[in-house]
Amino acid sequence: MLKRGYIEGFYGRLMSQQDRNLILNSLAELSMDFYLYGPKEDPFHRSSWSSLYPKDKVEELENFRLQGEKLGIRTYMALSPLISPKDDLKRGIDKILNKIKQFKDLGFKDFAIFFDDINFEKNDLLANIHSNILNSVNEFIGNREEDAIIFCPTVYCNKFARGKLINSSYLKALSKEVPETMPMLWTGSEVVSETIGDEDIFSLEKVIKNPIFIWDNYYANDYCPRKLFIGDY
Repeated sequence: MLKRGYIEGFYGRLMSQQDRNLILNSLAELSMDFYLYGPKEDPFHRSSWSSLYPKDKVEELENFRLQGEKLGIRTYMALSPLISPKDDLKRGIDKILNKIKQFKDLGFKDFAIFFDDINFEKNDLLANIHSNILNSVNEFIGNREEDAIIFCPTVYCNKFARGKLINSSYLKALSKEVPETMPMLWTGSEVVSETIGDEDIFSLEKVIKNPIFIWDNYYANDYCPRKLFIGDY
């Protein structure tokens, strides 16, 4: 399952609807597959994730989906639910499903759940919370396409495993509890990996059975805004 697309998942200034339309047009020209919306600076994606999008933003998102549909590009709506081991998980899942319902009502069929960049202990308890969330969303949307839900784990690169991947209790527990058909995002050995080779994927496949989507951060510049990458990809 080879998929190519763009992830708007960076930190920094939000793009305009015009910016997104330009990217959608470029994706279509390059015969790419998807655009995943999940910018960290959108408060309704992360910091205020449980709040529904207001009317003006709803119209913008609906136009985004319609433009993608017109161009044959799948549009994913991502949510970054910040639920800690101390929170009421059932209540948290209810809030997540309410947000997903808003996305569905806008016509979105594809979704992503981000568990990246959170400061909780990366163990099997956290994996259990995340798998419960993913399984609940999967059941709720009722979409049988294998890539209708993509997720980003908290351990999304080798560096965060703090040792060998095979010893990551978080990844091992997640692998047992999440459907094997659900794609997982991975950035390589580092958050920003200069190269991602076959060996990087082979070592991950010893722990995770899910399809791997590479989230290539090499050309991101939210961590170095004064740099502009203009070389070949």
